[in-house]
Amino acid sequence: MRSLRLAALFIALLSGPSALAADVSVRMIVCAPDAATDELFISFSIDGWPEGGRALKKLSDDLYAADLSLPTDTPMEYKFLRTKNWSTVEKDAQGGELSNRTLAIPRDTPPRTILHAIARWADQPDPPARIAAVSVPGQPLRTESRITGRIDTLEAVDSPQLGNQRRVFVWLPENYDANRAERYPVFYFHDGQNLFDATLCASGAEWGLDEAAARLQADGKMRRAILVGIANTPDRMKEYSPYPDRGFGGDADKYLAFLIETLKPRIDRDYRTLPDRENTLIGGSSMGGLVSLYALLKHPDVFAGAAVISPSLRWARWKIIEAAEAHEFRQPVRIWLDIGTAEGSRSAPDAEVTQAVADCRRLAEILRTRGLKDGSTLHFEEAAGAIHHETAWAARADRILQFMLPPQPDKR
Repeated sequence: MRSLRLAALFIALLSGPSALAADVSVRMIVCAPDAATDELFISFSIDGWPEGGRALKKLSDDLYAADLSLPTDTPMEYKFLRTKNWSTVEKDAQGGELSNRTLAIPRDTPPRTILHAIARWADQPDPPARIAAVSVPGQPLRTESRITGRIDTLEAVDSPQLGNQRRVFVWLPENYDANRAERYPVFYFHDGQNLFDATLCASGAEWGLDEAAARLQADGKMRRAILVGIANTPDRMKEYSPYPDRGFGGDADKYLAFLIETLKPRIDRDYRTLPDRENTLIGGSSMGGLVSLYALLKHPDVFAGAAVISPSLRWARWKIIEAAEAHEFRQPVRIWLDIGTAEGSRSAPDAEVTQAVADCRRLAEILRTRGLKDGSTLHFEEAAGAIHHETAWAARADRILQFMLPPQPDKR
């Protein structure tokens, strides 16, 4: 069976993309074991992230292909879906979230073929063991585990509000065991498997928060703090979405109830934390950035700050921006907001910036009108050339930690 699939792939490659009158003709070929469907779908940022999107037709048992007309000189992001529903989006072999795939085609590029491999679908509870060996072309290979400092891994943490379990990673500052009298603020992060250990990441790239925090704390550029990484689940998009979008998602209230009512009490009980609002922060990227902002707006009594990194503001037709505009910040807050200039699609061929950048600019201005001050309670950054990927967020990790946890004045 495998030899037949390889033969079909070879034939598909030889056939090449069809000649279409467009900016560029691209043949997408996808190896997707156990898709069990006659069509797959690809959802593009340039199309507005539709459910389903453009169809790929079945070539053989595990192979699908489509000839697409795609614009040149336009950063694009995309993901594959097994059906016309986000509940069947592609995942990594362990069921974890994959970063958006990215593509930018230079002008005058000849027709090309791009190969992909799907490791697992979100609606696959127990994928066949062989899928774990499928690599994803264009993504960096996983490196050896590199951990700086002490990280406690809490296995199978129950989420009774959601009816599932997940891993939680707790990074402790260098002097945690030596100074038993000191208590620490806590910074909660979503997509926790991507923060500290590249071998756990679907993209093979980690944020390096452990190295960044250790370095900054040793240099006195950041408060000593506990960093908590909450791993996602196959229901990530549902759990991180505050509102339903076209009938999908909207479980963020349950997810935040898990964090506030179940996880935070456990962290405060088992570790020497400063559990009050002023010392509790939340952060994440993409949908994690969206739910972090929502948490700050919905639970101002719990969180004093949020790192809103490359947020998916367009979800549910920008409803989160409307919520921010209507919100009154009655207590001091601190918000980091950023976006890469290569993220998202342009709203018009000659648009100055992508829609994602325009959305973040709009949010930043709203936050200013609500009383936040640049440089003190608000940091807004447009990262030049940065894409929607862990490597880009890792490059900003130092600045995020310094702004969110600035060193306290010497009280001596």
